[in-house]
Amino acid sequence: MDAIDRSADFAEMGALLHSVADVQSDYRFLVCGNYLAFYRVDENAVYIDRILIGRRDYLRILFGNTAEDATDE
Repeated sequence: MDAIDRSADFAEMGALLHSVADVQSDYRFLVCGNYLAFYRVDENAVYIDRILIGRRDYLRILFGNTAEDATDE
C-alpha cells in the first residue's frame, strides 16, 4: 500500500505496461511484493484500476483474449 500511496505524488514512477508487453495501453504498473498494481494517470489524478497477484495472467484479465492473440503473432 505504501508504493500505491506514493504513486499519488510520483505518478510516473511505475513502468509503462506497453514497455514490457505487446499491448497498446496507457496503463502503468507497480510491483508491490507479490502483487501488481495497474493504474492510469490523467492530468493531476491517478486512477488505480486493478491490483492482481503477479502469478495471474494479468494481460488476459486486463484485455481479454485480444492480448493473448497479439502476443501469439
